[in-house]
Amino acid sequence: MRIIFFCFLLFSVTVYGQSDRKQEKEIARLKEQVTLQEKTLEIQKQQIAELTNLLSKSRDNSLTTLELVEKFRNENETLREIMRGYLIQIEELNTSNLQLQAALDKCKDGK
Repeated sequence: MRIIFFCFLLFSVTVYGQSDRKQEKEIARLKEQVTLQEKTLEIQKQQIAELTNLLSKSRDNSLTTLELVEKFRNENETLREIMRGYLIQIEELNTSNLQLQAALDKCKDGK
């Protein structure tokens, strides 16, 4: 009976020892997985930071571009108004020139 108990005890210790080794291996494997996930998470955090930075710059550039478009639109409208004024002035000068030419022709014909 003692031999059976001793064998059982020896078997239990062996199984328990193997179970401990399996658990240790499993723990080591899980630690490796956690380390890998932490590295992956850190890389993803860096990528998110870079994308956030790019998005911020893009928004700033978009605002700057919109501001420039609005500025150029205003300048274009101002130049159009100036050109309209020039066209009106040219038309008035042309009309005056035609009137003066007609008056000059009358003076020449009257002599």
